[in-house]
Amino acid sequence: MKIELSDYYKEKGFQIGYKWLNKENRYMVSLYINGRPKTLMTYAKYLYTSHYKCDIPKGEQIDHINGDKTDDRIENLQIISSYYNVVKDKKRKEMVECVCPICGVHFLFEKRNLPFKNNPCCSKKCGYIKVSQTLKNKDKKIKNIKKEDIEEILKLNITIKEMSKRLNISPNTFRKYRKEYNI
Repeated sequence: MKIELSDYYKEKGFQIGYKWLNKENRYMVSLYINGRPKTLMTYAKYLYTSHYKCDIPKGEQIDHINGDKTDDRIENLQIISSYYNVVKDKKRKEMVECVCPICGVHFLFEKRNLPFKNNPCCSKKCGYIKVSQTLKNKDKKIKNIKKEDIEEILKLNITIKEMSKRLNISPNTFRKYRKEYNI
């Protein structure tokens, strides 16, 4: 969404700013000059530099005092060194107990990674087994379409896109079936 730029960034020549949410559920800001993107930063950094009218020194970062990276209130922001920010985050790891869907073992998993890992496994070995099972299930779904079904649809004299829609598959998958069945 478009934001009203602070005077600090207007003085630097920026004309437009857009605020958006990234994968980690943190707000980011893109700043533009002459309709072209010139810089990208976290919304926390944008607020801090706008409020205090200063740049952040190299090797320093904006940190959320309470640890909630979505809480961008000015009173919750501080400047700390990049190194300390990394060390501080490692101390705060919040773990949750999970059960491996393959072997049933209970294990600890970082809570912050749960949105990115659907039903995590306890090890790489179990993760590999899970992926191969998923691929086998996908193969089973693909082999449900019979040669007769493809031949019947081809008689309709419609586009490949329409044919694939009727079979509930992609046009490329439809082409693969034709090639597999030599039609």
